[in-house]
Amino acid sequence: MKIRYIILLLLIIPTVAFSQKGTFRTLMQVQGLGLAKEFKPYELCCDLGYNITDNLYADLRYENAIALFKENGIKSYAQSHIVGLNLGYVVYHSENCNIGAQIGYGSNMKRKNSDWKYDYYEAMAFTDLGICKIKPRFGLGVRHYNSRTNLYKDRTIVFASIGFGINW
Repeated sequence: MKIRYIILLLLIIPTVAFSQKGTFRTLMQVQGLGLAKEFKPYELCCDLGYNITDNLYADLRYENAIALFKENGIKSYAQSHIVGLNLGYVVYHSENCNIGAQIGYGSNMKRKNSDWKYDYYEAMAFTDLGICKIKPRFGLGVRHYNSRTNLYKDRTIVFASIGFGINW
């Protein structure tokens, strides 16, 4: 019985290995929200990822984030360094346009150099334009900030992003 499972596993491994696209990807983008008066987050994001298939990818993300607050007439800001993970799927391919969605999670992992300690959860729809390896990206998404301090409360926002990606 064990020999059958081993043979089955050995037959499946080449199929899975050859079905992977196996290319790397990078993405630089700025995202934020400038419409609300009491909370304006801005993030400079750098993603390094792996294209698992033509449609599915996973990214590791680093963010340098700044959040502008205005509560009770008092203006303040908080700066954070965030590490995250994204999983995305491209639902439409054409020669010069890709449309897809991604979900993500990130945290500053209780770093002492971060003013605001939080985790985030996000979902975003995006489009990549162009036919070359460097493609501009535009996105629109929803992000929930789960604050781990009493100084700032939890927040949920709609954000826009703009950036560019490079497929290796």
